[in-house]
Amino acid sequence: MNWLKRNIRYFILSLFLLTNGLIIFEATLAGGASGARSSLLSLILSVFVNKTVDGPETAYVPIESLTLKTKDDTTLTEGMHFYIPLGITRRITATVLPENATDKGVNWTSSDSSALEVYPGGYLEARALSENVLVTAMTNSPLHRISFYVTIHEKVAPPEYEVALTKDRITIDTTTQLEVSVDESVANEYDVRKLTFFSEDESVATINKYGVIKGISVGETYVGVVGDDRKFKVSVKSNDTPLISPTSITLEFDEIAYVYDKIPLNYTFDVENVTDPSLTFVSSNDIVATVIKEDDNYFIKTPKIKGTATITAYLNSNFAIRATKDIIVNNVMPTSVNFTNVPTELITGQRVNVGYDLNHSLAKESLSVTDKRVIFTSSDNSIARVSTGNMFGTIVALKEGVVTISATSVADPTISASFSIKIIPRPFINDDNFSDFHGFVRKAVGHFFLFFIDGIFGFFTFYLFLKDKKSTRLITVLSLITGVFIAALSEFIQLFVPGRAGTITDVIIDSAGYLCATMLMLLIVYLINKNKSNKNVQQ
Repeated sequence: MNWLKRNIRYFILSLFLLTNGLIIFEATLAGGASGARSSLLSLILSVFVNKTVDGPETAYVPIESLTLKTKDDTTLTEGMHFYIPLGITRRITATVLPENATDKGVNWTSSDSSALEVYPGGYLEARALSENVLVTAMTNSPLHRISFYVTIHEKVAPPEYEVALTKDRITIDTTTQLEVSVDESVANEYDVRKLTFFSEDESVATINKYGVIKGISVGETYVGVVGDDRKFKVSVKSNDTPLISPTSITLEFDEIAYVYDKIPLNYTFDVENVTDPSLTFVSSNDIVATVIKEDDNYFIKTPKIKGTATITAYLNSNFAIRATKDIIVNNVMPTSVNFTNVPTELITGQRVNVGYDLNHSLAKESLSVTDKRVIFTSSDNSIARVSTGNMFGTIVALKEGVVTISATSVADPTISASFSIKIIPRPFINDDNFSDFHGFVRKAVGHFFLFFIDGIFGFFTFYLFLKDKKSTRLITVLSLITGVFIAALSEFIQLFVPGRAGTITDVIIDSAGYLCATMLMLLIVYLINKNKSNKNVQQ
């Protein structure tokens, strides 16, 4: 013990030098290494804090505004009119502010779903010609709602298109065709059948509304689209051999189909070796069923809704020869609901999207459920709220507890599924404030606290070595000068270290830590000296 008393000042000096060496060494560490060290320390401290301090309660953030915009960035306001071509789906984007609003769900309704069906996410599907269908977008807070009118109109002729002649030489009573095509990106927006065609000499060749050109007599004529400068020459020759023409057509395809399907379409004639076997197919309702051609094969595509459509095949060389056949298109009904990305646990204030899909029991796996809408519900809205989006449900955790989230099919309400989620309290240190906590730890521990310890050892070093020779005031000044010098030196070194930067702010924080330690040591020395004086007076 006597040895320790005699050598205590050297022991304190060693600690002072060791602390300063640690400070200088830390200043030489690259940004990545220093950051990793402070991040690990912050993580350890956050675990301790979260074990001892309750996290903040989740505040309900109300909605301030609802905005609707079209794909061309036009803002829809109350009572405005919006126009959609028949058979087209348009999306209206809903923006709910503020971004951190607790419940951002938007519910959509249509006053006439047979003409205009509205799906979660703001998808408007035009099913039938109609005027002034009222569409309403409303948040779960009825204070924020916007209603506008939708008119569904016929498609118009495309403003831009490509046109080509199938063949420019035909014989009398045979046909060729002027084919019009539009860019695939806008093909659904326009109807090429709205274009009109012309033949400059109909005594040589005629052209009908489908672009079918028929040879009438020997000669030449030009054909084209009305209003288009492009013209195509058609030469008509006499027939060298007798024409073989059918008197009837037989259509072959499945009479029962499902929405979103593609069915092979075949046909036969009552005679063989028909001279001109080309046909034109027309559907009575293109939204229910339409005929497409792929690689010289015909298919019936069922693009949107259930119903019955009549498919008519016309012989191009004689439109009086035709065949018709009905096709019944049914919805693909769901049999079960499956969830994806289902959490078992959420933190209060956390928001997560849960995906879903609907299965069917039909043998044809390529089919998908027609109406994939579901309605999400929560067993307790005070614990967690849920809103329905396009193929997902958004869950917002509000307070601690266990809640059941369910999804029920709109097409068949008997089909539903559910899962349970445990809501746990939000930690005091969480993802939102960890970066701030990390910054605090770096300043408080890496700067202030480290220099506070250095200040204790520094003051005692100078005091123990100089107390018999110098005044306490001078010892204090020398200690503080040393502390400020070490702080400035460590920050100066960081100017030359990759990923680091020395700042005046850090010098001030370091010096403040050293100063606080010095003031504490002065108080301790004062109390010790006062205690000794009191004892001497008593003796």
